[in-house]
Amino acid sequence: MAVELSFWQPEAQVWAIEHHAGRFSCLQANRERFGVVSNLNPVQGRAPQVLTSLPETAQLANKIFIGGSDGALNQLLDICWQRLPQGGVLVASAVTEQSRMQLLQFYQQQAEAGCRAETLQLAVSRGAELAQQLIYRPALPVTLFKWCKPVLSTDNICGSEL
Repeated sequence: MAVELSFWQPEAQVWAIEHHAGRFSCLQANRERFGVVSNLNPVQGRAPQVLTSLPETAQLANKIFIGGSDGALNQLLDICWQRLPQGGVLVASAVTEQSRMQLLQFYQQQAEAGCRAETLQLAVSRGAELAQQLIYRPALPVTLFKWCKPVLSTDNICGSEL
């Protein structure tokens, strides 16, 4: 996600936190491969611990994507939401039911507080053969949630849908 965003939004400064050594190496290789060295800043470490060590510009992010949490999703949601400025956008994805339920709980909490949110579930099936016939084998669906932090005015400045 970080490489894709960096590629399509060259003016954006993207900070990608990754603690898994193999995925971090892949992130660095793809950073070079896709030419996003100037705007993709990989950080090796575990969120939320490394969040405080990021430069001030990264700590003032107005758009945050949580793509994995290794068990710290509730803590990440709370920290990121607190730091997000008015009009900022928080997007999180879930593959496991536990993560999806945590996002649903956060979704309901924010709805009760009057925050607008959206959700979308994507599913893909890949073609394969069974008994010399074409079938489609489903992959795990990915559920996305998007929240726009309200602005004190009644105007909605969050932009387009998921």
